[in-house]
Amino acid sequence: MTITGEDKSSVMTGVDFPLLNRSSFPRSEYFSSCSQQSEMYISRKSLAFRLILNNHLPTIVVDIRDNDSLGGMIQGALHCPEYFFRKTEIKLLIERAKLKRRECNTGISYRKCFVVFYSTDDLKQSTKCALRLRKMVQKLNQTSEITVKILRGNADAWISSYLHDHRLVEGFDKKHWAIKTEDETNVMVETCNDAFQPQT
Repeated sequence: MTITGEDKSSVMTGVDFPLLNRSSFPRSEYFSSCSQQSEMYISRKSLAFRLILNNHLPTIVVDIRDNDSLGGMIQGALHCPEYFFRKTEIKLLIERAKLKRRECNTGISYRKCFVVFYSTDDLKQSTKCALRLRKMVQKLNQTSEITVKILRGNADAWISSYLHDHRLVEGFDKKHWAIKTEDETNVMVETCNDAFQPQT
C-alpha cells in the first residue's frame, strides 16, 4: 500500500460511534457518552506545546488524509489514510507508542504517550480511527501507557497557524494552499507499515 507522508453531530457519527440521539438514552448515560467523546480532543496549542517538548512529552501524530497531505503536514506525523488503518497498523502503532513512551520517560517523569489523529474538515475519519485505536488499547490493557486524542480543528487550521514554524510543519507547498509564503520543502513518503514500525 502506497502512502504519501464543530459540528457535534458530525463528530459523533461513524461506524464505530453512531450518532447519539438524546431521546434514546437516559439523561445520565447520554451526557456521559458526550463527556467521554469531548475528552478525546486536544487543541492546536496543546499539541504544539507537546511537539516542541517531544523529548519530555511522548507524542505521536497520525495524518489520516488521502492525497491532501501532499501540500504539507504536521512535523513528524505518520501518514496512513483512514481506509488503511486496520488491525495490523493499529498493533504496530501501539508498539511504537510504547517505545516512544519508554524513550521519553527516563525516570524523572512517567507520562503516557499521546497518539493524536488529524484529518481534513471532516472529523468523522479522525474519530473512527481514534476509536479503533482506543478499543484495541483497552483490549490490550495499555490504557496506563497510551492516551488517544483527536486534534480539534483540521489540517488547514494547523498549517495556517504554524506554516512558518518548521518545528510544527513539514513539506509545506504553497501551490496546495491559499497562503502566501516563500517556504517550500519536499514531502516525505512512507508506507503505513514502515511508518508505524517501532524504531530500534
